[in-house]
Amino acid sequence: MPVYAEHLRNIIKQGVDKKGNFDKPLEGFKVAVDPGNGAGGYFATDVLEPLGCDVSGETVNFMNTFLYRCKTS
Repeated sequence: MPVYAEHLRNIIKQGVDKKGNFDKPLEGFKVAVDPGNGAGGYFATDVLEPLGCDVSGETVNFMNTFLYRCKTS
């Protein structure tokens, strides 16, 4: 999975092409992820977080689905 996560990160970096901050092009974004029974949970921690996204938030177990919600400041 680490190789695939790196591949996805590279695609996002090239697509965003943020000048001056190529390694963290999504810095400052708060992202909510519903990984669907945990199947896509790695996406938040292994793909989005290393790109600078704030994926912290409240986790709620709701009918076998983990719902990541952004906390408002």
